[in-house]
Amino acid sequence: MTAQQRCLGPGDQVILTYRISDPSGVVLEESQDLLEPYTIGTGELPELVESKLLESSPGTHLCVHISAEDEAFGAHDPMQIQRLAQAELQQTSGVNFDCLQAGALIEFSLPGGELVAGYVMEINSDEVVLDFNHPLIGRDCVFEIEIVDVLDCSKEAKSPLGDNP
Repeated sequence: MTAQQRCLGPGDQVILTYRISDPSGVVLEESQDLLEPYTIGTGELPELVESKLLESSPGTHLCVHISAEDEAFGAHDPMQIQRLAQAELQQTSGVNFDCLQAGALIEFSLPGGELVAGYVMEINSDEVVLDFNHPLIGRDCVFEIEIVDVLDCSKEAKSPLGDNP
């Protein structure tokens, strides 16, 4: 079996493209031209998707159907719904309170530099209600993946001829 034909394993770094759509085909999220490495087995991708990657090899196109009941993106957490005052919202996100609409996605920078995003659920005269749960929680979706390349192989890293670079 050549490196091109072998199955992927935990620890392998893969370059992939992906598209997540709802069951009717409406695209919810996609990688477009962004090619980022993902390490298999670290939880960067939903467990259902990673399990299919383990059965695949470079060049494979996968289509994984995920139901809301699978909780592939976690369980809904009511503690992730937060109320922010108008002044706090403008200070932490830079978003103009007067331009907000329900359903908008707002990104915030945490003190450590990490970005988090929340969906606007409700807008009141002086505050906004945001949902910081993963946007795909509770939704059926189709996760399409194309394995473009493998950067780091944890298995079969040696050439069968023993002439590794």
